[in-house]
Amino acid sequence: MTKISDLRVAHSESIAAFDVWLAKQNRVTHSQWQKRIKSTDSGTSEGAIAEAVVFDYLACRCESVSLNEDPSTGGPDLLFEHHGHKFLVEVTNLSIETVTRSTGLTHHLDPQSGFQYYGLLTKNIYRKCRNKTPQVSRRNHPAVLFVTTLHFQASAICIGKLEACHFLWGTEKLSAPFDAESGETVGSVRNVTHFKNSVFFREDASFSTRGICALIVGGFGLVPPDANIFGILHPKPPLSFDPSWIPHVEFARLSHEQLRAGQLVAEWVKFDLDGKSIAVNQSM
Repeated sequence: MTKISDLRVAHSESIAAFDVWLAKQNRVTHSQWQKRIKSTDSGTSEGAIAEAVVFDYLACRCESVSLNEDPSTGGPDLLFEHHGHKFLVEVTNLSIETVTRSTGLTHHLDPQSGFQYYGLLTKNIYRKCRNKTPQVSRRNHPAVLFVTTLHFQASAICIGKLEACHFLWGTEKLSAPFDAESGETVGSVRNVTHFKNSVFFREDASFSTRGICALIVGGFGLVPPDANIFGILHPKPPLSFDPSWIPHVEFARLSHEQLRAGQLVAEWVKFDLDGKSIAVNQSM
C-alpha cells in the first residue's frame, strides 16, 4: 500500500517550490491546492503533487510562468512564456490505483513476482485527452495537456517512445492476408492501426482539430531527472505550437511524407534552452 506521505517526501522540493510560488499568485487557489495535497483521498492528493512536479519541471525550462486558472470557471492551469511565445498547460494525473487496475502492475516492484504480463496506458491517456478537451478549447494560446502518474513501475516501463507512438496513432494490431480456402495466412505480418484510442486521430483517419495542440506524458513515479517524459505533437493543431518552446523534452511528430505513402512514422525532436536542435535517437 502506497503512503501519500512517501510521495510527498519524494517530491518535497517540487512541492515546496510550488507552494511558495502559488501563495504569491492567488490565495484562493493556493488554499484549495493545500487542501487537496493534504487530503486523505489518495487520488486527490496525488493530483496536487503532480501539479507541483509539473510546475517545477517546466518553470526551469521556460522564461516565465503565471497562474491561468480561474477557480470559478476552470481552464488550463498555467501560462508559460519562452522566447516570446506563450502557451497554456493543463495538468491531469492518473492515480496509482487507476494505473494498477489498468496495467496489472503493482506500484512498488515485487522481487518475488518474476516476469508478468501488463496492460498499456493508451486507453487511459485517450480518455484523459477526451475529457480535458472542452477545458482547453477556444483559448487564445496553444494548449498542452500534461498527463502524469506517480505509479513507480508504470513510470518505468509503460512510458517510452513506443508507447508515445501508440498515444499518437492508437492501438496497434498484427495483420496478415488470409487465404480462406487454405485457412492460412499468406504474405508478411505487419502492424496496423484503426486509430482506436488515438489522441489526435479519429477512427476514420481524419484529424481531431479541437483543443489540445500537444500532449506530454510524464512518469513521475521516478523522480526527475530520472523520470520518463515524452511529448507528441498534433499533426494539424488548432493553434501553432513549436516543441522548442519546451526545451529538453523529446517530442514525436508525424512524418507527413510517410503518411502520404500510407505509413505512420514518428520523427523525434528535442531542443535546448536557446532553441537549437539536439540530436536524438530515432529508434524506439
